[in-house]
Amino acid sequence: TPDISSDGDGFCATWVQDNRIHINRWTDTVSWDTTTGRTIDTASALARKTPRIASHGADRYCVAWIEDVVVVSNAFDGTDWGATAVVVDTMTGASDALRIAASGSGYALTWREWSGGTYNLYGNVLAGGSWGTVPLLMEGLDRDVGIGVCGGVGGARSAGAALADQLRTGRQSPLYRVRPAQ
Repeated sequence: TPDISSDGDGFCATWVQDNRIHINRWTDTVSWDTTTGRTIDTASALARKTPRIASHGADRYCVAWIEDVVVVSNAFDGTDWGATAVVVDTMTGASDALRIAASGSGYALTWREWSGGTYNLYGNVLAGGSWGTVPLLMEGLDRDVGIGVCGGVGGARSAGAALADQLRTGRQSPLYRVRPAQ
């Protein structure tokens, strides 16, 4: 399914087509960049799914997706997308339910991963230009649990920013809520 985010002035959409991750940006001076979008990943036989996008303002975006069983990302720095996608999660369990949120200076991801006969909730934070270590946020998730992350743009303090702080420091609290899928 496609996803879209705003940086406060423009928009960026992402989707999977022909097993490639595509994006298209809209700004008030350019309109949509192209009529077909552009790819931000390298060609691969690995299955790609669930692209998600967030912005932390000022023409900054991050797209994350699941590639085979790992979580991968690429970020727009205001000038261009990264030359290559970055692996966020190197675990080997099947991943799904990917979510992304932005704070004023970075991004937080959460995803569900099948590991050892159960689903577990993992997360990571992109701050200062690199992804951190991948902490386990919750063991033994029910298969039908829906996962959501809130975020803000332009430096607004938000649940996404608080989650990013928790992931960065390793402190966990009842900030994240797990609720049944609707």
